[in-house]
Amino acid sequence: MTKRILCFGDSNTWGATPTGQPVYDNYAVRFPSEVRWTGRLQQLLSSDYRIIEEGHNGRTTVFADQLQMDRNGIEHIDVCLETHEPLDLVVVMLGTNDLKPRTGISAYNSSIGIGMIIKKILQNPRARYGALPKILIISPIEIAENIEELSFSNEFGGRIARTESLKFAALFEEQARYFGCSFLDAAKVAGPGEDGIHLDEKGHAALADAVADKIREIL
Repeated sequence: MTKRILCFGDSNTWGATPTGQPVYDNYAVRFPSEVRWTGRLQQLLSSDYRIIEEGHNGRTTVFADQLQMDRNGIEHIDVCLETHEPLDLVVVMLGTNDLKPRTGISAYNSSIGIGMIIKKILQNPRARYGALPKILIISPIEIAENIEELSFSNEFGGRIARTESLKFAALFEEQARYFGCSFLDAAKVAGPGEDGIHLDEKGHAALADAVADKIREIL
């Protein structure tokens, strides 16, 4: 039977290219399916797996963004789970947008948000009556060291976002371990492109390879 995998994330799952200015209302330029890590993942895993993309630009873990509405991940996860059920695995890669000064500001707050999303998945009322999907938490790539020189500096508050992004892996791994989820550190295999925030084509390919290996291990 085909294994169904939901990839729930932000613009780095949606596939925003790393060349544009900060954008609102989804006016980002998007990599084609064959370039996005989710599309490459589908190719790597073949027809035995069905990769379901649920990326949204600006999505946070649990924080409201008054300048980009409807980006609160925890408010959408239940709908995504029920829309795409049955699911064998849910992959969650969020956190970068939590570092904006107007939202979460800290990697610690973001890790608590990830824990809340995990609980939402585990407590989904429909999932409880079927096979509960496994969960893979991916901590985001690091924000570029030179973010202060780039177009997203004001959006993310400059240097502090870089500093906080370095804390993602340890904090997210702790949440994954606590809830019995699998974990992958995206920063170990990929980094940001020229805008300091988004994966470039090489990064998408590297992340797809790492996620594919992890999925084979899990399923």
